[in-house]
Amino acid sequence: MRKFSLESEEVKTIIPGVANYRVSADGKKLLYRSGNDYGIADVKPDQKPDAGRLDMSGMTMRIDPVAEWNQIFLDGWRITRDWFYDDGMHGLDWQEIHDLYAPLVEHLAHRGDLDYILGEMGGELNAGHFYVNWGDMPPPERIDNGLLGAEITAGDSGYFRID
Repeated sequence: MRKFSLESEEVKTIIPGVANYRVSADGKKLLYRSGNDYGIADVKPDQKPDAGRLDMSGMTMRIDPVAEWNQIFLDGWRITRDWFYDDGMHGLDWQEIHDLYAPLVEHLAHRGDLDYILGEMGGELNAGHFYVNWGDMPPPERIDNGLLGAEITAGDSGYFRID
């Protein structure tokens, strides 16, 4: 993160490696993100990369997936209703579409299931471009295992041989 001075026309680095930040209303402090770290620091030049780093190790978050997925479903339905290019929703009763798909949300087992439902709901519009972006999901657990392999050598006759 850098700061440009209009008076001196100089650019000075505040904190190196900052990906995102917000400056306080009085302009004296900033909340920043650098990699997976967050911090609160003064707005002054030449600070160390870990200036004001916040200890997030004890931070926990309680999530109710069903409540969250219901909210995401409702938001997706509303955004489509409010921003779809055709106010007539291609002749569909959009409330009826909501009522058709909403009961499925309480039966979901994974965030990917919600995206599938949102995609199917959007598919009702028969629009050429309707996209669902995946949300935050834990990656699947990978189990390392041996891989099949072979030694391949070029033979004298122009063919290859598996050794």
